[in-house]
Amino acid sequence: MVLKPMLAKDGKCSDAKDESKIKQIKFDGTRTFLLKDDNKIRLMGARNWKNDYAKNHPDLVAEAKKIPAEHAVLDCELTYFKKGTQKDVFLTALATKKTMEKEGVEPKLMCFDILELGKANVQKLPFKERDKLLEHTIPKLDLIKKVESRTDGEKLLDETRRNEQEGIVVKDPDCRYIQDTRSKCMLKVKNWLSDEAVVVGYTQGLGAKKPTFGAVVLAQYDKDKQLQYVGKAAGFTVQGTKEMLEKMKKLKTDCPTAENVRTDVKQWVKPKMVVEVKYLQRTPHGILRHPDFMIERPDKKPSEVVLQKGQPKPCGL
Repeated sequence: MVLKPMLAKDGKCSDAKDESKIKQIKFDGTRTFLLKDDNKIRLMGARNWKNDYAKNHPDLVAEAKKIPAEHAVLDCELTYFKKGTQKDVFLTALATKKTMEKEGVEPKLMCFDILELGKANVQKLPFKERDKLLEHTIPKLDLIKKVESRTDGEKLLDETRRNEQEGIVVKDPDCRYIQDTRSKCMLKVKNWLSDEAVVVGYTQGLGAKKPTFGAVVLAQYDKDKQLQYVGKAAGFTVQGTKEMLEKMKKLKTDCPTAENVRTDVKQWVKPKMVVEVKYLQRTPHGILRHPDFMIERPDKKPSEVVLQKGQPKPCGL
């Protein structure tokens, strides 16, 4: 069985005001399906169905076994929180116990939907019914939580802004779960905008950065499956700069890998690495304004990174 996640479209700040819709916090993590069959637990990467994160997270597996259902499929975000806080930080879902301890984080499964329970496939039920079913399915656990559902979207969005979280998801209470589609039934309303991009090169560093690089050159695939330049991003820590340079050195190529590049490229690299960046806005041509590097996304395939144009300004700016 291979499952495909239902994805959200970009919404507007005004969508948070719609009191008829259900709102949930958008956590920053790795989309994951929790599959329970008796005591067999799998935590499958929802984007590509290749990785089972269960072996890296024995504590999550132990808690998942406490779910009082012989069979269940839950849609979740595998999210890492700074210990003792509600601050979510991105870390690859393949992180080892040593890495988690070093970063001072603990993993949690933030569950926001349910696809199957017992012998029943519940994807055709409206979301408001699935949401109640999910609430009754998950017992009080420490590391597996149901994402809270609320109607006061503006207040919730303000809370996420103060907590430096990404934003909220606005959901149609009557919407059924439709796999492998980006549905207007789910809208992402962000405090800042973010997107994935493929690294296709890097620029010359200046001053103290001269021995390394200045910024990574970014591209996304257009409708013709050609990589188009969308900007360049800096914002790396000293250690992050060294680590990124080592990875890019292994991908060096002499051939340009993107079209319409509007910056000097010191070195082209093969389009193998996906990163997530935050930015303020897009130009009509799809160029990201003021992008900053956030994280590397090993859970995403370069072919999934698609060019979008005309995204709204983030809320709160």
